[in-house]
Amino acid sequence: MSIYQIFLLVLSTFLDKKLIFKRIKLAYGLKSDADLADFLELPPTTLSGWKRRNTLDIDLLYSKLVGISWDYLIYGVGEAFLDKKNTTENSVVADVGGDTEESGDSKPTIVRSNLIIDILTAEIDKLRKELEAKESSNQSYG
Repeated sequence: MSIYQIFLLVLSTFLDKKLIFKRIKLAYGLKSDADLADFLELPPTTLSGWKRRNTLDIDLLYSKLVGISWDYLIYGVGEAFLDKKNTTENSVVADVGGDTEESGDSKPTIVRSNLIIDILTAEIDKLRKELEAKESSNQSYG
């Protein structure tokens, strides 16, 4: 499984999308959900539905949020934009996949991978505890 596939799994399953929307508003200076919906070229009802169901359209965000740091967007880590000079024009494409072979710099990929591993480990521990609690309660009835 590639880093990008793991990223999508974590994003779609474990993260609070409301925080992601909040970070988008902060990064782009948007004051309301209506402003965010307009910025993303969505009907406000679509955005409110996403927030209510804790979902989002990653492909749409990827296409609209050119230049945003995905580490900032997902984890709240680092600068909001990859190119600090381009906070409104956003001409730099975010590297979601983490492929750094051309530049030879693997540090961002390692940091991103470690954060994903930490999130997945915490979720596995939480699920394990829930399962143990259920098994324990089932044994007390049996």
